[in-house]
Amino acid sequence: MTETKDIKAMVPDTAAHAGDENYIHREVLNRRVFRINAVMSIVGVVILGVIWVFTEYHNHGGWPNGFTFGSGSSGVWDLWIVYPIVVWGTLVGLHGWLTYLRKEPTPRELELAERAAGRKSPI
Repeated sequence: MTETKDIKAMVPDTAAHAGDENYIHREVLNRRVFRINAVMSIVGVVILGVIWVFTEYHNHGGWPNGFTFGSGSSGVWDLWIVYPIVVWGTLVGLHGWLTYLRKEPTPRELELAERAAGRKSPI
């Protein structure tokens, strides 16, 4: 049963775009790109975390006595790692929102996009 749910999550709602193979292909590709981006981001955050641990361990001569933001005191690790993780997570979340939760384009937006691409609008 979960396999059916997984397949349904991969296929976009095509009721409004029946027969538009380009739309369906583009949506499936966008979702695939997002999943790859999310996995690579997780790998990147893990690598960044390992770098943070090594640098803080080396700079402070051992495991922490505590954590702080911006303090250079001995034995207290700086939590600079939080800032890039929050920014990175926000960007991945925005990408996910644009991929899965955005509204369908309005006819006016489609017309403008087609005009910009040099095509004549069917509307």
